[in-house]
Amino acid sequence: MKKTLSAKSPFYGPSVASVVVANQLQSGWLKGKQAVAQHLDGVSVKTIDSWVERRLLPFTRLPGSRLMLFRRADVDAAMARFQTEAMG
Repeated sequence: MKKTLSAKSPFYGPSVASVVVANQLQSGWLKGKQAVAQHLDGVSVKTIDSWVERRLLPFTRLPGSRLMLFRRADVDAAMARFQTEAMG
């Protein structure tokens, strides 16, 4: 019988998904809608939900997970599209 190593194998240490999340968070990613709300300072999680539902904020999901990852640069670019300048 041939043995295969799985992501949960003690040989690998932490799970592959947790390593991927850790690497992405170090490279400019926001983990979850709460983190985006904190990054935007003053925007509620409910508003982030609405923007995600309407596809105004790009996000990534890990396979088999409900965790949403948002790239900081994408969030900032999306917010820049909606900024208006004061007239007067």
